[in-house]
Amino acid sequence: MRVALFAAICAHLLFFSLLSCKEAGSKQPVNPIKTDSSSSGKQIQLHGLASNPLDTVDVVAILEKKLPLWLNYCKKTMPSFTLAGFKKTTAASFTPQLENPADSIIHDANCLKYFYIPSPNSRLLLDIYSYRLLFNANDKDGKLHIGGGDPESTIEITDFQKHIWQRITMAGSPEGYDDACWLSKSIFLVVGYKDVSNSSVTPCIQLYDLENKSVVFGTWPAYAVQSSENYLQHWKGKHWDVKWD
Repeated sequence: MRVALFAAICAHLLFFSLLSCKEAGSKQPVNPIKTDSSSSGKQIQLHGLASNPLDTVDVVAILEKKLPLWLNYCKKTMPSFTLAGFKKTTAASFTPQLENPADSIIHDANCLKYFYIPSPNSRLLLDIYSYRLLFNANDKDGKLHIGGGDPESTIEITDFQKHIWQRITMAGSPEGYDDACWLSKSIFLVVGYKDVSNSSVTPCIQLYDLENKSVVFGTWPAYAVQSSENYLQHWKGKHWDVKWD
């Protein structure tokens, strides 16, 4: 099954590669996964990342520039939320929990444009969504149907150059990941949450440096939640051409 799914992804990528080459009038293959030149395609110059990324990275400025939708979501669902409450908590090294050849990744090619977040040089694909979701093609309406799956969330990386897939980490309930962005070709930021109670949530961030295998955690205080809206479904995926089950 995994080999079949990977074959579907390869076919998907090959199609867009050929299409890109035809449009450009070039015979050279082109990586079909493009980055937004106005945001993630531009690298932010960072320094001192080997020791502690949050010492030199302005997380608040990055969130405002690259993940404004998530900030608006926090302000809407947690009216008392304020960026000023952010603080770093711990820094540590990490080792990927799982590593396999890229032909073992468990992804549906139809979800590529929605769930994969490409690095600025398009070498890496970041996926924080597909593990916890179920995907089904519906013959009646022709749309991709998405439903809730596993309660856990994962951070996964596919490396086109090394042809490997890695699971960086897994978050079990009551934690989860909402969104992510790349800061450079090897550094990315993940935003998420931790349920403190049935009515309060702590927003969280994780900043990963793949080259130095380091991660820094940051958090906000717990805030009362006044909305049951799901970020992925009701905010980020609101206008996707899919059916949420």
